[in-house]
Amino acid sequence: MRILGFADFHGRMDSVKQASRLVSVRRPEVVVIAGDLANRDVQKAESILEELSKFASKVLFVPGNMDEQALANRKDNGRVVCLHGKGIAHDGAWFMGLGGAAASPFRAPFELDEAEADRILAGTVGASSSQFSVLVSHCPPKDTKVDLAAGRWHVGSEAVRRFIEKNRPTLVVCGHIHEAQGIDAIGKTSIVNVGPAAHGQYASISLLKPVKIELERF
Repeated sequence: MRILGFADFHGRMDSVKQASRLVSVRRPEVVVIAGDLANRDVQKAESILEELSKFASKVLFVPGNMDEQALANRKDNGRVVCLHGKGIAHDGAWFMGLGGAAASPFRAPFELDEAEADRILAGTVGASSSQFSVLVSHCPPKDTKVDLAAGRWHVGSEAVRRFIEKNRPTLVVCGHIHEAQGIDAIGKTSIVNVGPAAHGQYASISLLKPVKIELERF
């Protein structure tokens, strides 16, 4: 399965248009968006989802901490699905999701404490026999290469890390920490912070064994 992974558009419609053109050319089986579509603007977030779904057979997303929490409760359709707090089977893989992020001094609209994140993540695990499992989380797991803020502080989620260590998904797609685009692993789980699409960063992923990830720019 070919996946294009984006995150952190933050309402930049020029970046959205570029990403949409990329999807039209590359034609991935799945487009994954790991949060922060638009800052506190549900209508703009919906416009972004509509644009990115024009050329994609499936768009799977979670809201970020800067998205309104109402986005987590949107009604899914066949093409666009919010993964927050649930898991779905698609094309031989099990996709799970966690939106939001830990509380911060910025008082973002969608914040979760670690205990709540633990509870939500527990509800995403299904009795799936899929060969691959993918967690889409806005916040990266703690103490990895992809949660380093300013190259100094590990600010990722302990709950996400615990979930990975317990459930060992094939792949984790995340964002949130703009300066930490990169690839890491916890055990056999591949982890990619796709980088901020607002700055032209994204990732191209082949869901194979082993997973192949390329960090790219548009």
